[in-house]
Amino acid sequence: MTLRAPALTARARDRDHGRVSASAVVATEPGPGADERWRVGAFPASERVEAWRQVVAETHLPWRIARATPAAGSGYDAWVRRRVVGGLSILDCGCDPCAGSRERPEITRTRVEAVAALLILDGRERIAQGGRVADLGPGDLVLWDGARPSAFAVPGRLRKRTLLVPRAELAPRLPRLDRATAVRLRGPAVGLFAAHLQAVLDAPPLDSAAEAAAALAAVELLAAAAAPAGRAEAGSLRAGVLARARAVAERRLGDPRLGPAALAAACGVSPRTLHQAFEEGGESVAAYVRRRRLERCRDDLLGGRAATVAEAALRWGFVSPAHFSRVYRARFGHPPRDALRADAGPTAPSPPR
Repeated sequence: MTLRAPALTARARDRDHGRVSASAVVATEPGPGADERWRVGAFPASERVEAWRQVVAETHLPWRIARATPAAGSGYDAWVRRRVVGGLSILDCGCDPCAGSRERPEITRTRVEAVAALLILDGRERIAQGGRVADLGPGDLVLWDGARPSAFAVPGRLRKRTLLVPRAELAPRLPRLDRATAVRLRGPAVGLFAAHLQAVLDAPPLDSAAEAAAALAAVELLAAAAAPAGRAEAGSLRAGVLARARAVAERRLGDPRLGPAALAAACGVSPRTLHQAFEEGGESVAAYVRRRRLERCRDDLLGGRAATVAEAALRWGFVSPAHFSRVYRARFGHPPRDALRADAGPTAPSPPR
């Protein structure tokens, strides 16, 4: 599955026309998987509300900010950190009290159709959409649909985490998306979703295959978390567990200790639940891990990223070169040394499937 990133590009504002530059408060960390950070405290107190409106529009889609009140006497303060992973935006945010809405003008100005999954980390927030109102506290999850009018109110200092998902990716997994927004969500599936986002943020930079797996897992787990409200198809939680397990496995393929028990523990589920999820996918846990290891070995051999067969085998979790050669030949129909000789130049890692 290919996920397209929301096209959220910086827009400079002209001070001569009474506006400020939201891009002036963005700092990008160097290297792959870099974070972007905004903080309105960099502006004079008189300009911070306008700066916050622009930062929100840049990161969380355009909103009309109707009220922004400093939590302390030093002026309004708020910040956002954004990381794009496999085409999804993960946004960490902290802000003083504020309120706003998305009406037809803001929706018309929105360049992408996205659904937001908002997880409260600390504080409280109220979200309204579709005639429903959700009062949220720490640990609560709620969806809001960027294509429909909505409103929010933050009564005190708040910390939250938001996943922005292209609407076209979530809607097929949640047939009644219109019923799932502005509904307070809790439960085991919400916990799995929250844990997955935290693991993605804590992980070192991921290659393209691992990013794709992590993004797919996030979407599947979100659909499972919202299933009670949106009436997703039966088995959505198992689909979420399967996608998360594949994402975790993708990051740990090089660990020879990776097996069903270790993978279940890393995903926060029982081995039985993990095996059931993989059975629905038509492949056992061990078979999936072995297949992906072999595919990554082949990629390295063909792409010139390994000087020897043994180097590729050890990199991807095979401790016995002889065993690796046997299972490689059984999988691809030729010995691994043939792939090494056929060096086809740099290639991208094979995506998980």
